[in-house]
Amino acid sequence: MPIVRERGIFMLLIRVLNQFCNPIEGSILKLHRLKAADTLSLLVETEDFNTHRSSYYNQSGLGGDIDAMVELKECCLKDLLTDMDSRKMIRPLVDCIDRAKRQMKSLALKK
Repeated sequence: MPIVRERGIFMLLIRVLNQFCNPIEGSILKLHRLKAADTLSLLVETEDFNTHRSSYYNQSGLGGDIDAMVELKECCLKDLLTDMDSRKMIRPLVDCIDRAKRQMKSLALKK
């Protein structure tokens, strides 16, 4: 997992999905979005991710990492969350995004 962490593959995949899930410019297939989200979910469940979370995305809210994650959930994963089977597959990713969003809000309140 160190290579995945060092090269920033987690956030790269999120940014690519956000870029190509734009309905105006054309979107990638639903199956491909599901497979990419499933891959991210599997990554989120690893011990390395949970131990080195700050190496995978910027938790301070700077750099737009958390905003990109929230955009992924609201735009790209929205229709995947309506199907129960898909929802089960990507639940770890959705939980990670929700946790990051809560942490960002709590940091903003402390300032």
